[in-house]
Amino acid sequence: METKKTKNLGIAAEKNLVWLGRIMVFLCGAVLLLRLVSSNFPKQRLWGINHLAYFSPYFAVAITILGLLVLVPKINHWLQNSLKKVLSVIYEFTVKRHKYLYFIVFSFLSIVVFWLLKVKIPLLGDGYYLITLLSTAKVIPTGAPLEIAVHLYLYKFLGQFIAVDAMTIYALVSYLAGAIFIFFAILTADLLGKNKFEKVFVFSILVSMGSILLFFGYAEHYSLTYASILAYLYFSLRYLKKESNILPATLTFIISCSLHLQTFYLFPSLVFLYLLKSDVGTGELHVSKKRIFLLSLLCIPIIIGMGVYMMEYIKHSSLGAITVPFTITLPQPPLGMAYHYTLFSSAHLLDMLNEHLLVSPVGSILLLTVVATFGLKNIVLRDRIFQFLVLVLLFQLAFHFFIYPDLGSVRDWDLFCFTALGYSLLGIYLFLKLVQDQQRMRYIGTVLVFTSVLSTLPWVMLNASIKKSLERIVDALELHKGNLSFYIYVEDYLKKMGSSGAQENKRMDKLFREHYLLTWLHRRAREQVEAGDLDSAEAIYEEAVRIAPWRISTHFDLGAFHLGRGRLDQAISEFEKAIQADPEDTRAFKSYVELGYIYFRKRELEKAIEMYKTAVQGEIENKDIVYQNLGHCYLLKNEPNQAILAYQEALRSNPNFIEPHLYLGHAYYKKGIKDKALQQYRIYLEYATDEEEVEKIKALILELNQE
Repeated sequence: METKKTKNLGIAAEKNLVWLGRIMVFLCGAVLLLRLVSSNFPKQRLWGINHLAYFSPYFAVAITILGLLVLVPKINHWLQNSLKKVLSVIYEFTVKRHKYLYFIVFSFLSIVVFWLLKVKIPLLGDGYYLITLLSTAKVIPTGAPLEIAVHLYLYKFLGQFIAVDAMTIYALVSYLAGAIFIFFAILTADLLGKNKFEKVFVFSILVSMGSILLFFGYAEHYSLTYASILAYLYFSLRYLKKESNILPATLTFIISCSLHLQTFYLFPSLVFLYLLKSDVGTGELHVSKKRIFLLSLLCIPIIIGMGVYMMEYIKHSSLGAITVPFTITLPQPPLGMAYHYTLFSSAHLLDMLNEHLLVSPVGSILLLTVVATFGLKNIVLRDRIFQFLVLVLLFQLAFHFFIYPDLGSVRDWDLFCFTALGYSLLGIYLFLKLVQDQQRMRYIGTVLVFTSVLSTLPWVMLNASIKKSLERIVDALELHKGNLSFYIYVEDYLKKMGSSGAQENKRMDKLFREHYLLTWLHRRAREQVEAGDLDSAEAIYEEAVRIAPWRISTHFDLGAFHLGRGRLDQAISEFEKAIQADPEDTRAFKSYVELGYIYFRKRELEKAIEMYKTAVQGEIENKDIVYQNLGHCYLLKNEPNQAILAYQEALRSNPNFIEPHLYLGHAYYKKGIKDKALQQYRIYLEYATDEEEVEKIKALILELNQE
């Protein structure tokens, strides 16, 4: 009976491995083809995968074919054998003799690669702004105190001996952080891998993640932080494997938070480590009830302190908030903000997908496929490493989901580049633990490594080229045309480099001309309106629409102008175009309000109701008035029940709004509910100031009392 059961388990495991291989090959092939296909749409919101768009079609097809050839078993096997021979020679002459010494040597040799393919233009993230700031030796308090201090003191120290610019300082720190990251990637691979192939597999996946760009001379305050996060995860895994005490993990956590405060999302995972206590008899780690109480007391002041800091941070934020809103709450984007986001908007979710396909090309595929194939029943849920990495990935993904990328996700990709480490390591850990068939592991692992490397390589090469970088920046500008600060940074950088937009890229020059011309046109049109020259103002508004039909403000302003002159049909046309330009912008919802007003004036009540009902779904100003106007439409349609609901919503939006009480009285009167009508009229009289209106209502109340 036992033999039969064991045999059945073996058959089930074999089926799991077969399906794992099939699904993994299909998904990796799909990722490679998706990157090739998306290269035909560089202006679409596919910024995380369309890097081949900036290379020749021959290169794009060649790199895709190379990736697909690895899926072929015979070619895959040949690659395995070839790499095995090369790595065996390297291993025999280096690692086998003095392991840690050569780990350090390899790590510092990686700086050569980082330097050869260094990022040429510091226009992603806050790079250019930070370089400008460091050039003046100024410090602005941000969430990266230790990162700032390292760059600032290195700049001042080297400046005493040699002429060094701020961009070079950021590059040097980036290279050094890269060497540290490579060192801990090797250590992590050595810790998790049971044989040479597994060690090479772990290392290759970690260093071929898109976030590796941080170490190619990238200017931002994230490179040291990223390396320190991997160090924290490494020391935590050592502790969970009972190869180290908890002190190194604690120190690297403190260093990570000092480098950048956003890494505080790792705090729950550190608390988890402290909750574990080694059993005296078995040596296994289990949760200590005594430690739960003590840690709870310790966590309270820490969380309160972080809360106070976040409140202070919010005060200085351009958004007045740092989280993605459930609905749009700002009348228009502030200067540095690329576009409006809502938590579950398609743009937000698509940008999250782009981010993770960029920073971890195969991490999510690996984790989801292993879990789906083997199922949770085959995963030991009480495995402490599994629990730890799940905690890390949950809080990393929550950070990505809720935190607002106020520079736009294309430019602010580095804000979330850490968030893939948790699930990538978990996928690696489960893959190595559950896949026992070494032949299949090698085949699948080789496919994953080549897919990851060939996905990240164009991303690195793209940023190592001035021309290709500029082309991508133009597409980023066209994708987020409301991000005014991005225009300013790009143009200022090109001027300082002795280049104009036209010299580097004609499309960029065209964008700059449009941007500054539109700014001037809008200001000029307002001046003409104030001067009373409406014909000239109209000509200017129409010119703005001709130049930038994609811009919501041009259509909204022209629509408002037509409405002011009583041209209702022309106003309708422009407000509808404004909505089409950006349906999620606040001005789109304002356009619905204006359309509702126009249709109300034209007594097209059904259309007016539709416009007002859509308008109140967004966060607009004077929502109470919009609800009241909606009630007027229902009242004119002789639908008092719906009118009452609308007027009540107006009062909920603004309890101090008096007029809805008057119209509620009219609605109840129309329904024949005199007592409620009288009640609303009397409330209105308590606060009404219009003497003529007061006399009318008093007369109406008297008439109702006599009936």
